[in-house]
Amino acid sequence: MESVFLQYMNDKLQMPDKAPKTVGPVITISREYGCYGSQVAQMLVAKINANKAQESQWQCLSNEILINVAHKLQVQPSQISHVFGAQIKSSIEDFFSAFSISKRYVSDEHVIRHITDIVTSYANKGRFVIVGRAGCVLAKHISKSLHIKLIAPLDWRAESVAKRFGISISEGIQKVHEIDEKRKQFMSFFDGNKPESELFDIIFNRKTISTDQIVHQIYVIAQEKGII
Repeated sequence: MESVFLQYMNDKLQMPDKAPKTVGPVITISREYGCYGSQVAQMLVAKINANKAQESQWQCLSNEILINVAHKLQVQPSQISHVFGAQIKSSIEDFFSAFSISKRYVSDEHVIRHITDIVTSYANKGRFVIVGRAGCVLAKHISKSLHIKLIAPLDWRAESVAKRFGISISEGIQKVHEIDEKRKQFMSFFDGNKPESELFDIIFNRKTISTDQIVHQIYVIAQEKGII
């Protein structure tokens, strides 16, 4: 099956001046660091596609957004990944980067505009499960949408991160705090620092609810809402 990236390039998706009459459906998954939403998204997409006709296949989007934005701006993903991590370049660094002959310069504001365009384009096209990337904000205008958030206690997330990276629990805690703060800053770019009740339809605790149970519940609710 054609990759999401190649599909984007072939279709030349652009955010129109006016949203199309029919947009979506779309599901977004936000997550606290250590809850690993991609696992839930991939299992959900597999479950949806196993029960749908070939022409109605869904796809999962996460890191592809970074690749697409980089391609659109004609830069390497590593040159703009700081924006996704919410590390804004200083004005001095911006000044010297603008005169660098080793790489194409793009401003953080330009990157954020392209993130908005691309995520909105995918959400409007529909049949995507979007993990992170401010999807819960950028797809909020779609009536056929479902917005999920995955949470868990700090100790559970720290242990999950420690196992994944082979680090100590204390290092895991530090990493969780660091990435949570970066994600909070990233969401602020899109006016996404709002009460959870305004952003999400469902919140699942990864510690107390298994991945299979989460996927099943999302599937059932999406069915009942006419999203899938």
